[in-house]
Amino acid sequence: MGLIIFSILLGVILRKLGEDGRPLLEFCRAWLHVIMMLVSWIMWISPIGILSLIAGSLTEVEDIVQTFKNVGLFVTVNFVGCFIQAFIVYPSLYFFFVRKNPLKYLGGIVPAMITAFGTSSSSATLPVTIRCVTENNKVDRKVAQFCLPIGATCNMDGSALYFATVVIFLANLEKINLSFGEVVLTALIAMFVSAGASEIPSAGLSYTILCLEAVGIPTKYIGLIFAIDWFIDRIQTVNNVMGDAYGAGILNQVTDMTDQENNVEKSNSKLNVIFNAHAAEEKNNQHV
Repeated sequence: MGLIIFSILLGVILRKLGEDGRPLLEFCRAWLHVIMMLVSWIMWISPIGILSLIAGSLTEVEDIVQTFKNVGLFVTVNFVGCFIQAFIVYPSLYFFFVRKNPLKYLGGIVPAMITAFGTSSSSATLPVTIRCVTENNKVDRKVAQFCLPIGATCNMDGSALYFATVVIFLANLEKINLSFGEVVLTALIAMFVSAGASEIPSAGLSYTILCLEAVGIPTKYIGLIFAIDWFIDRIQTVNNVMGDAYGAGILNQVTDMTDQENNVEKSNSKLNVIFNAHAAEEKNNQHV
């Protein structure tokens, strides 16, 4: 969260500086290209490292069959949680605020959901999401271009669910009983970490270790998560994109109501001015 706030303030200041801030802006752009090239090199050799982690985790497991059953339950819990969030929570909130059919709105963002599942990245899906909500669901473009980029960066409900589930799953593998306070702490950490997580494929793996260390759970079985993360990450990305799209629809309704109220106030103000002018004119006529 601190990094996000610092980045926003830095961008605002660089914009105000204009030409004086251009050298730092160019440095940041060059640094971005360097990091992206470094990440691309790491991604080429990452399969070797991931296979090694999975193999190391399997050698430490006592009952492989039971472990695979637990992994299957872990995937099921994530899928059910994302399903409830995407098809019950989001539509209910949309209906409560907008008073329109949420299923019709859902039909308009299906292309964005398919793109999210294929790319596993909220950023890569962002142009499709903007097009779906503006063209299919008639959301104001200004609202979409303001709300959706912020949502793609900070609004990651699926990721928050994933982080919390990973902690509880690995705690069960280690036979560690989490207290109620530790469960609450896990949920809070998962929410804050998801807000700062990167919107790139499989970015949650590094943040998972942070969540585990926060409640004191060993990370030796993290390789099992790596083996199935490619699939879970796609599901949670779909959930994240749906949350962004529904949020844009709700914000669009709120802004429309505000605009209507402002228009009514302006109309009333104009009527008052006309009425006062007419009253003053009649008063002057009476004096004459």
